[in-house]
Amino acid sequence: AFNNTKTINTLGGASSIEVFPPEVLFKDVEVDQNYEVTVTIRNISKKVRRVKFEQPNTRAFFCDYEAKGPLAAGLSMNITVSFQTDEEKDFHDYIMIKPEGDAPYKLELHAYKPAPEIVFEPFVDFGFISIGKTEEKEIEFRNLGKRSGNVNLQLKDPPSSQEFMVHPRAFTLDEGESKLVNIRMMAVEPPTFERKTITVMVAEDRKGTIDVSATYVKSHFSVVFEDGGDKSTTELPFGSMYFGETRERIGSLVNNGPTEARFSMKFTKGGNEFGMSTTQSFDDLDMIKSPHEEGLELTERVMTAEPLSGLVAPYSQMPIKFI
Repeated sequence: AFNNTKTINTLGGASSIEVFPPEVLFKDVEVDQNYEVTVTIRNISKKVRRVKFEQPNTRAFFCDYEAKGPLAAGLSMNITVSFQTDEEKDFHDYIMIKPEGDAPYKLELHAYKPAPEIVFEPFVDFGFISIGKTEEKEIEFRNLGKRSGNVNLQLKDPPSSQEFMVHPRAFTLDEGESKLVNIRMMAVEPPTFERKTITVMVAEDRKGTIDVSATYVKSHFSVVFEDGGDKSTTELPFGSMYFGETRERIGSLVNNGPTEARFSMKFTKGGNEFGMSTTQSFDDLDMIKSPHEEGLELTERVMTAEPLSGLVAPYSQMPIKFI
């Protein structure tokens, strides 16, 4: 097998010939097996040229071709590169192609013994994480090679385990097997995390890195009123009112965080007054109220809001009316 990547005219100095494939790669070679690949050489100049070949230095590689004399402009010829060995190891060599009147072209040859080929996503971006929140992502590791591989994930100067966790850190992938690795991050204050690198080791060899990045932000969800100078408030005074009178206060729910905020407006009785509460979970307030308290809210409630629930997009606001 070989990589058909792209045609390179001037690799090694030659500009009068075109060689395809530009290098020869044999993967997962077994001992005492013969492998062959055909290489095409074309004369892209306007002159008739003789082309000579210098055999590889390694006996495992061999170049075979049919001598046909000079190569006319625009025409091509084929050579056969073969590989066979009785040793299980990697081989590297080259064939020197020498067009007449031009610099030689170095055709590189590579043969690799069967080995694990671990592939993975090299970059993980958590984006914005609100302080105190935890986010998780998964990376898939796949073995496309012909041998099993031991994978070890190493962290350089890791933050605290509470802030950054990778699991599992070590595992084995058989041929064709895949595995998901969990990365968990918790935004702490003051923020200590900006970017970290996970080094991926396979069978004691470094195979690459995974860059993990995140931005910690303070998320703030508040209620503001125009007559309050657009400042956040925790109180909603209606002033003195007559029995049967209706009064409205119009404000805005403001989400200053990087993630959408889901809210549910609940009115709970406290002493002789009613107060207003908001939450980013519809269930939080319901969990602390008994059915009796729920009934009292419906029968004795003297205030409501429009809307009672909804979703506020990141860094935006929503009008709300208290009645």
